[in-house]
Amino acid sequence: MALVDLSSNNLVDPVTTNLNKLAHNLPNAVVTALAGFIAIRIVSWLAGWLIGFVNMPKGLKGIIISLLDTLLMVILVIVTLEALGLNNVAFIVTAAVAGLGIAMGNGSVTLVSDILAGVYLAQDRNFSIGDIVQAGENQIEGEIVSMDMRRTRIRDKSGAVHSIPNSVIERKEYVLITKRRDRTDLAK
Repeated sequence: MALVDLSSNNLVDPVTTNLNKLAHNLPNAVVTALAGFIAIRIVSWLAGWLIGFVNMPKGLKGIIISLLDTLLMVILVIVTLEALGLNNVAFIVTAAVAGLGIAMGNGSVTLVSDILAGVYLAQDRNFSIGDIVQAGENQIEGEIVSMDMRRTRIRDKSGAVHSIPNSVIERKEYVLITKRRDRTDLAK
């Protein structure tokens, strides 16, 4: 029977060494994360500003910005993990993102259909933020308050906000009740 050496030096040394490396890299990682977060905010603002020059519906603009933000945040997490010296963890996160991409391509039909339906809805002239519509499986009637890559949010007359997947709205019938510009014309 083999004896296991349980001396405190053999058990504690690897942990202490790794914690010292982590503590040494922590300031660099914090600066990297903060600078990356600020850079993402600036890039997101610039992208929104540049998209503003293109004649594009607000909903599509929101979808593009949220996709860009998500991609940049994933990259920031990987870069921050590498700055901490956790290259193996960064590699695992990169592999998980790649695996998620493959899963989305093969099996996550709902996510992909929500994103594609969001793009189509955002380009539809009869479906814009501020319009009064009747949409969804339960035919919720209210004002479109926001659209992103997955969902459209509609505020009904009672003030409740309903979050409806874009693919449901695209697949089911929706009814345009009043365009936003028609309501502002009536208010004058």
